[in-house]
Amino acid sequence: MTTRSENSNIPNSTCQTIPQPKPTIHLPPLELSFFGIEQDDDYLEEWEYYFDRGDMVSGLAVVWINERTRDYVVAWACKRNFLFMFKKGDEAWRKNLQGTKCKDVAFKDNKLYVFTLDNYIKILDFSGDFPRESLENPYLNHRFTFEMARTESIWKRRLLVTNKGEVMVIQSSKVCKEKYVFQIFKMDFESGKWERVDSLGDEMLIFGHGVTVRTSVDDGGSIFFVGDDLWLDQKHCGVFHLATSTVTWSEQIGDAYSEIPRWFFPGYA
Repeated sequence: MTTRSENSNIPNSTCQTIPQPKPTIHLPPLELSFFGIEQDDDYLEEWEYYFDRGDMVSGLAVVWINERTRDYVVAWACKRNFLFMFKKGDEAWRKNLQGTKCKDVAFKDNKLYVFTLDNYIKILDFSGDFPRESLENPYLNHRFTFEMARTESIWKRRLLVTNKGEVMVIQSSKVCKEKYVFQIFKMDFESGKWERVDSLGDEMLIFGHGVTVRTSVDDGGSIFFVGDDLWLDQKHCGVFHLATSTVTWSEQIGDAYSEIPRWFFPGYA
């Protein structure tokens, strides 16, 4: 199970808690040493790594839970510069990849995939006692790029790892007037180039959560999205079908659309 917040309020007082039906996950307080130093115009390099308690109310925060073992990993990027991590059994938050500007993260098989603001992918290995940056990273020297048409505009770009373990990049785009689509890319390991993916088979992607779930039919795959995932000022949720590049919108109930909360119950293979 994956829970994600793009504008998360991570409490910094006595205890941090991510509510689950049962049991509750209690996270330790953030140490004062994480809050950096006071601003000093003579030390601009140090100011780059400074943040105060006011910065705790925003950022990228996600939690992955193994529903069978109840193991979990929490990752939180403050000001996109600091990546904090906590996994079951840890006694305190860990800092890693200092100076890396984080755009998105995804977790699969004890590996945390970090998508940077300059469109590179870094990998942190959680299989040992301490998370370490993996040297076996086929994406490290292959920046995500693609040829964009003149009329095309990119809205959001995210990272995902499928059930099969394939690492992909997905983006929502406006390809022409009033035509909005999702585009998926994966890297060709022989050429090192990123290529378009036209099908996810029998999997549905949960946009912004970095995961896919299996569906009952192999129709080329689909993408579930909410709010402004597809484009600016979009208020409703829907499903984007990759095979036809069409959207099935949520059912309207009165004057409102059924949006949130959303629940997914993937079957076990």
